[in-house]
Amino acid sequence: MTVFNGDELDEFTRSVGRFVDDRYGFVTHRRIAASATGFGTAEWSAMAELGWLALPIGADHGGMGGGATETAVILEAIGRGLLLEPYLASVVLAGGLIGSAGSDAQKTEILPSIASGKAIYAFAHEELDSGRFVKAVLTNGIFRLSGSKMLVLHGDAATQLLVSAQYDGGQSLFLVDGTAPGVVRAVFTLVDNRRAADIRFDDVAVQRLGGSDSTTQIAAILDRAVAALCAEAVGAMAALNAMTLAFTKTRQQFGVPIGSFQVIQHRLVDMAVAETEARSIARAAADAIDTGHPHAAMVVSSAKIRINRASRFIGESAVQLHGGMGMTGELAVGHYFKRLLLIGSLFGDCDVHLDRLAAAA
Repeated sequence: MTVFNGDELDEFTRSVGRFVDDRYGFVTHRRIAASATGFGTAEWSAMAELGWLALPIGADHGGMGGGATETAVILEAIGRGLLLEPYLASVVLAGGLIGSAGSDAQKTEILPSIASGKAIYAFAHEELDSGRFVKAVLTNGIFRLSGSKMLVLHGDAATQLLVSAQYDGGQSLFLVDGTAPGVVRAVFTLVDNRRAADIRFDDVAVQRLGGSDSTTQIAAILDRAVAALCAEAVGAMAALNAMTLAFTKTRQQFGVPIGSFQVIQHRLVDMAVAETEARSIARAAADAIDTGHPHAAMVVSSAKIRINRASRFIGESAVQLHGGMGMTGELAVGHYFKRLLLIGSLFGDCDVHLDRLAAAA
């Protein structure tokens, strides 16, 4: 489902781009990454005021009812600006799951707080091995969780957690206060300067989201997250291509800019083509979700594979054309490449999605 027509979407795209251009830059990225929160609280508030956080949330619960296409516009800008705010974790993942699996009362209570940015949610889903699965037990009318989750994106900053757990032979979702007794977080910084946490739950009292198994809703929202990440990767690729093109016009060898060499020009063209193809594929994935395509999941997996490959090609090429300084911390190029590499591994790398396509064939 989309809320903007073609002209409106174009204007929305321009306004999102202006915000990123005005508020972000590599210096800002480094300052925010080194801050206590790990993301820009002022920037997060500004995103809420602009309606970004409300965009994909249903209109009945303080949102705009936007779809994957509008979300992709925001994520592409986030990728281009290398933004660190918890949009994917709180809005796309947690907000999407609460909107699809929560009861009417839970949606009414929670979604406006996500749309306003007052509450930050993180989705705790990944698990290391079967011996540490998070399990829910119902005792005297109270659900309690025990077990561990790993790589919870923005799990350090989340005021609330949304946790998947085994219950009654399936997967259910549970709402957990981030400060509740028995919640233990081990916080760390990822290679791309974003923060995450491994979280242990020791007999924590929780509230169930909705009243039934949520396996289908989890699978659907993970596809939405993959489509969003594909859009973010396109934004990062566009930034790398732009800065690499500019660099080849100023870096000189033998008294001339290296961009005048035919072999460099060929590489730049290949990078531009890869970006254009990736953008088309990312938009196809978002459109498949919005239109309810019967094979949307396969379109999303195909997009993840193609975009992962394009990301690596463009990232490696950008670093190579910048020479040895391409991976230094002082230059933005290496930071964009690291983000692309992490995107490639989130919610399934190429092998995982190839296996998924093969299983569906």
